[in-house]
Amino acid sequence: MKDTTKFVGADRGREPARYWGAIENSPEALRKLMGKLGEPEELLVCYEAGPTGHVIQRQLQKVGILCMLLRL
Repeated sequence: MKDTTKFVGADRGREPARYWGAIENSPEALRKLMGKLGEPEELLVCYEAGPTGHVIQRQLQKVGILCMLLRL
């Protein structure tokens, strides 16, 4: 498993996405970042499955955040 995960975020509308940075690949770091972005019921996360498989998707779903898996 990778040590870090990179995040890019976009608000609703047509504003360009922005890079949020890399975080430690842990449930705690993921919860902390999501907490900065908003309430779980307000967030929609799209996740590109990579070397971590579906781990991030499952972690987000556990805290009530909708996460769609992308396969590019």
